[in-house]
Amino acid sequence: MGAGVDAMRRFFNFGLGVIAIGVTLYLVRSVIIQRNLEQSERSLKEARDKLEAISLTDALTGVANRLCFDDTCGTEWNRALRTRSALSLLLRPPRTL
Repeated sequence: MGAGVDAMRRFFNFGLGVIAIGVTLYLVRSVIIQRNLEQSERSLKEARDKLEAISLTDALTGVANRLCFDDTCGTEWNRALRTRSALSLLLRPPRTL
Protein backbone atom coordinates (compact mmCIF):
# COMPACT_ATOMS: atom_id res chain seq x y z
CA MET A 1 0.00 0.00 0.00
CA GLY A 2 2.85 2.40 0.72
CA ALA A 3 4.16 1.94 -2.83
CA GLY A 4 0.76 2.89 -4.28
CA VAL A 5 0.57 6.11 -2.28
CA ASP A 6 4.12 6.97 -3.27
CA ALA A 7 3.26 6.40 -6.95
CA MET A 8 0.13 8.54 -6.63
CA ARG A 9 2.17 11.39 -5.16
CA ARG A 10 4.69 11.18 -7.98
CA PHE A 11 1.98 11.19 -10.66
CA PHE A 12 0.17 14.04 -8.92
CA ASN A 13 3.36 16.11 -8.78
CA PHE A 14 4.06 15.24 -12.42
CA GLY A 15 0.53 16.32 -13.37
CA LEU A 16 0.90 19.61 -11.52
CA GLY A 17 4.22 20.20 -13.31
CA VAL A 18 2.61 19.54 -16.70
CA ILE A 19 -0.25 21.90 -15.89
CA ALA A 20 2.18 24.60 -14.75
CA ILE A 21 4.19 24.24 -17.97
CA GLY A 22 0.99 24.40 -20.02
CA VAL A 23 -0.21 27.55 -18.28
CA THR A 24 3.22 29.16 -18.67
CA LEU A 25 3.33 28.37 -22.40
CA TYR A 26 -0.21 29.72 -22.80
CA LEU A 27 0.76 32.99 -21.09
CA VAL A 28 3.91 33.36 -23.21
CA ARG A 29 1.86 32.73 -26.36
CA SER A 30 -0.71 35.33 -25.23
CA VAL A 31 2.01 37.93 -24.67
CA ILE A 32 3.50 37.27 -28.12
CA ILE A 33 0.09 37.55 -29.79
CA GLN A 34 -0.65 40.78 -27.89
CA ARG A 35 2.65 42.34 -28.98
CA ASN A 36 2.02 41.35 -32.60
CA LEU A 37 -1.45 42.88 -32.39
CA GLU A 38 -0.10 46.13 -30.95
CA GLN A 39 2.56 46.30 -33.67
CA SER A 40 -0.07 45.69 -36.35
CA GLU A 41 -2.28 48.41 -34.88
CA ARG A 42 0.63 50.88 -34.86
CA SER A 43 1.47 50.05 -38.49
CA LEU A 44 -2.17 50.41 -39.48
CA LYS A 45 -2.45 53.79 -37.71
CA GLU A 46 0.72 55.04 -39.42
CA ALA A 47 -0.62 53.95 -42.81
CA ARG A 48 -4.00 55.59 -42.11
CA ASP A 49 -2.33 58.85 -41.05
CA LYS A 50 -0.16 58.79 -44.17
CA LEU A 51 -3.18 58.20 -46.41
CA GLU A 52 -5.08 61.01 -44.70
CA ALA A 53 -2.17 63.40 -45.26
CA ILE A 54 -2.00 62.36 -48.92
CA SER A 55 -5.74 62.88 -49.35
CA LEU A 56 -5.63 66.41 -47.88
CA THR A 57 -2.75 67.81 -49.93
CA ASP A 58 -2.05 68.33 -53.59
CA ALA A 59 0.53 65.80 -54.74
CA LEU A 60 2.38 68.23 -56.99
CA THR A 61 2.53 71.34 -54.83
CA GLY A 62 1.99 69.99 -51.32
CA VAL A 63 -0.62 72.71 -50.73
CA ALA A 64 -3.87 71.91 -48.93
CA ASN A 65 -6.62 70.88 -51.36
CA ARG A 66 -10.40 71.36 -51.47
CA LEU A 67 -11.05 68.40 -49.19
CA CYS A 68 -8.80 69.97 -46.56
CA PHE A 69 -10.57 73.30 -47.01
CA ASP A 70 -13.99 71.70 -46.56
CA ASP A 71 -12.83 69.80 -43.48
CA THR A 72 -11.22 72.87 -41.89
CA CYS A 73 -14.17 75.08 -42.76
CA GLY A 74 -16.60 72.63 -41.11
CA THR A 75 -14.43 72.39 -38.01
CA GLU A 76 -14.12 76.15 -37.67
CA TRP A 77 -17.85 76.67 -38.34
CA ASN A 78 -18.71 74.27 -35.51
CA ARG A 79 -16.20 75.99 -33.21
CA ALA A 80 -17.73 79.40 -33.99
CA LEU A 81 -21.20 78.06 -33.22
CA ARG A 82 -20.03 76.42 -30.00
CA THR A 83 -18.14 79.49 -28.74
CA ARG A 84 -20.65 81.99 -30.20
CA SER A 85 -17.88 83.87 -31.96
CA ALA A 86 -17.58 85.41 -35.40
CA LEU A 87 -16.17 83.53 -38.37
CA SER A 88 -14.56 85.24 -41.33
CA LEU A 89 -13.41 83.90 -44.67
CA LEU A 90 -11.11 85.93 -46.86
CA LEU A 91 -10.82 85.12 -50.55
CA ARG A 92 -8.49 86.66 -53.06
CA PRO A 93 -9.28 86.75 -56.74
CA PRO A 94 -7.17 84.52 -58.94
CA ARG A 95 -4.20 86.03 -60.73
CA THR A 96 -4.68 86.98 -64.33
CA LEU A 97 -1.98 86.24 -66.84
